[in-house]
Amino acid sequence: MTGQQPGIDREALLDALQGTRAMVGVIAESLIPALEKVTLPQFRALVLLRALGRTPAGVLATRLGVTASTGTRLVGRLVRGGWVARDSDDADRRLITLELTPKGARLVDEARTRRLQRLEVILGRMAPDERDRVVDALRRFAAAAGEPSPESLDLLALDGAPEDGAPQR
Repeated sequence: MTGQQPGIDREALLDALQGTRAMVGVIAESLIPALEKVTLPQFRALVLLRALGRTPAGVLATRLGVTASTGTRLVGRLVRGGWVARDSDDADRRLITLELTPKGARLVDEARTRRLQRLEVILGRMAPDERDRVVDALRRFAAAAGEPSPESLDLLALDGAPEDGAPQR
């Protein structure tokens, strides 16, 4: 395997690959109902808005890594679908701000809830000491991958999401 680090054998890499396939399956399963309603790029925009709250359209496009015109088209479809509310800023009418509607927040929150429920089932099948080791390994994996902490997360910062489904501010 090219780029393999010294001390990491191929079998360990293949075992890790199997674990990531299982995790991708959990994630995919949690997203299927949402992706029947919106596209993956649209869902990603909804997740960002859930995390960021009311956000200027240009900031969202930048966070998504798309041009302003691509962001405008994507957001237009989300507005027409009732997932996102678009408004102009009171201080500067040229500044367009975006915010999830309760419908958009529910879509994101339901996907997260499905993922948490599935993880709870899987982790519940393990002995407590084994579960602790897996969770610790996942924390370390996330840190090594550069995954932001819940406090700084701007992609899936839903740990403090309101229970009523209202968009975060």
